[in-house]
Amino acid sequence: MQLRLYVRPILTTVFSLLVLGIFSLMISSCGDDDDSETSPVEELVRFTFINPEGDSLVISNFGTMEMDISDYQLCLGPNQYNAISNYTDIVGDLSLSANETVTIKLGSGTQNVTSLPVENGGLGLFASADDFSSTDPELLLDYVQWGAADQNRVDQAVTAGRWDAAANFISGFSPYTFSGASDQIGASAWQTLAPEDARLKTGFIITATTPNGDVVAKYFSEMPSGTADLTDGQVFSEFRPEDILDGYLYTTGATDGTEGIGRAKVNGNGQIVDDGILEVTGDTRRPAIVDATTGVYTTQASSAEIGVFNPMTMQLEGRIAMSDEELPGPQRMRNLLIRGDEVFTHVVSLQRNVVPFTSVYIQSANYQTGQFIATAEFPGIGLNNWQKSAFANNVDEDGNIYFLASGNPPFSAFGTLFKIPAGSNEFDPTYKVELVAQIAPINQILPLSFFFNYIGNDIALALAITEIPQRVSDIIAEAGGLSNLDRAQLIEIGGLLNTEETGRWIKINVVTQEAVNIAGLPTQGGFTPSFSVVINEEVYVSISTGSENAIYKYNPTTDAVEKAFDVEGGSVAGLIDLSW
Repeated sequence: MQLRLYVRPILTTVFSLLVLGIFSLMISSCGDDDDSETSPVEELVRFTFINPEGDSLVISNFGTMEMDISDYQLCLGPNQYNAISNYTDIVGDLSLSANETVTIKLGSGTQNVTSLPVENGGLGLFASADDFSSTDPELLLDYVQWGAADQNRVDQAVTAGRWDAAANFISGFSPYTFSGASDQIGASAWQTLAPEDARLKTGFIITATTPNGDVVAKYFSEMPSGTADLTDGQVFSEFRPEDILDGYLYTTGATDGTEGIGRAKVNGNGQIVDDGILEVTGDTRRPAIVDATTGVYTTQASSAEIGVFNPMTMQLEGRIAMSDEELPGPQRMRNLLIRGDEVFTHVVSLQRNVVPFTSVYIQSANYQTGQFIATAEFPGIGLNNWQKSAFANNVDEDGNIYFLASGNPPFSAFGTLFKIPAGSNEFDPTYKVELVAQIAPINQILPLSFFFNYIGNDIALALAITEIPQRVSDIIAEAGGLSNLDRAQLIEIGGLLNTEETGRWIKINVVTQEAVNIAGLPTQGGFTPSFSVVINEEVYVSISTGSENAIYKYNPTTDAVEKAFDVEGGSVAGLIDLSW
């Protein structure tokens, strides 16, 4: 009994000491853990910005050591990898000090990973090219997955602790920006662009005009079928898109009426909104975009000039003074088109009623050097006019430029196709194609043609007036001839040609200079604003008659025609592919 009494105090004392010791160890351990959590990591390199639409990314060094990432590898999946050192368009240094970043444009690479998938993808960052199937976190350094689950190598990334779950991905509008703690992984560590700030680069805009002259426009994520209903579309008093680049629409004036060169976009909510303005006064119009650094427009602010601007920054870069020395008088520029580093513009008389131009004049300049080049003249064809439709093409694969002068019958100017050959800034004097004379030789009163568009493989489309309403013939006879028509009679004729079904789409072979009617397309108003566009190698044309308001598809090889869809909500005026 005494022994037991002696042992129990000893055991109690030992137990107490053990508890105190364990508690002390716990305190010490917790203290050590706290210290380790605040201790910086020596090596920690992460993606911090991914822009699939811009094919660019940012890599950041969250560690304390300087890291040379030259041999690091980007990997989109099997056989899709490239060394960081292969890229030439970078901002920053590939030897990253602590907290430094480097921006990489993937298009500057020469192999495998030169772009990012826009819809969905998974991108890994490997320390070397030793083993792209590795789950070693010392080799697989980072991973990002967007758009959909189960992208290439996501299971590896989860095992390596570089992504949280194969089912988790970044969803929303790009670009994607890392916003988490330096060691945080998974989609929750990334921020996306707000819908109102996004810019859609795919899908379609359909426009129509209303009876009171407004423009109704609506965005469609897919090409419509059946009926495109614009009755709930956006209504603008002014919406004149002329060109497009990277989802941006460049317009004559802003949609809110501000004068200048406007820039609009479709945001993530499918709404067309203004997104920039180059405020220039005077008669400013017709922007044409060369590339991401150069755009041009016409201006008559003080004299005939071509403005040069940056379409991304919307800043004026310079002006090109256009000469009038070889012209009968001061000129007004109407349209612009681009060939190489040259811009061409059709000029008409600034004082049309005082000094009419009786020749077709095309002027050219070099937008790179800012120098005027030449004035091309096709003489003796009467007062004429060339109208370039928005988004239409006038330059063939070899660099030949075609101009369709619509015609002006009171001045004996008929619709005629002209050409400036590749490598030249002057007209080919032997190329003069009177289109209506081929397809409707009986129409000697108003042989007009409009809306030229070169669609490829020597073929172009245009709308030609092939029939004359009896009332138009009567008005001309009552006036004693075209040259005697007064303003009221001209307005009445214009109205008749707009409403009566007198116009036909025609197919033109620009090499053989032959024109034929497109048999399957309905006759429509000859003065009705019309268009043809090429989308995914298919040709779409507008048809607007008293009984039909639609867009048709046309195959220029087989001449097959089919209706693509009807348009409701206004007279169809435009079809724009945001991916152009």
